[in-house]
Amino acid sequence: MNKGKKAIIGIVIAGLVIGGAVYSMAAAGDPGSEADPLVTKSYVDSKISEMSGGSANVNVDEIVSRVLAQVNTQVGGTTESYTPLNIKEGNIMIASEGTEIILRSGIATVYVPGENGISDVTSGKDLYNGENIGQNHLLIVPRSDGRGLVASTECWVLIKGGYRFMN
Repeated sequence: MNKGKKAIIGIVIAGLVIGGAVYSMAAAGDPGSEADPLVTKSYVDSKISEMSGGSANVNVDEIVSRVLAQVNTQVGGTTESYTPLNIKEGNIMIASEGTEIILRSGIATVYVPGENGISDVTSGKDLYNGENIGQNHLLIVPRSDGRGLVASTECWVLIKGGYRFMN
């Protein structure tokens, strides 16, 4: 057999192998299953509706923060850098264990459902429910037991770790 025929046969065999691999990867996930890498808009809309409790008024920031908190929980850690977060007046942000918070602008108070506090590392003391948070103070939430902050005005914080908004 001459070199030209060998090259054509080699190309055909390589094409069949690559085509078979692509077909087997595509067939691995049934359409609509969790293994399916593609999703439809109706699927995404149904998941957003589930997360928002079926409400027509969807708070996208809250849904994103819930998803990020779930991802942080599943991967067992927090983000490596601080993330800027806008909190609207009257909103309550609940932080996860080990979350670091720095109030950059606005007025916020500590939200603690029990008698414990949140560590204000900058001043070297605990802040308790209803106490004002100083701007540019580093706060650390010691446990995931509902501690966080209430925005008295619109606020900007830098946050490292998990959080969610209370309804």
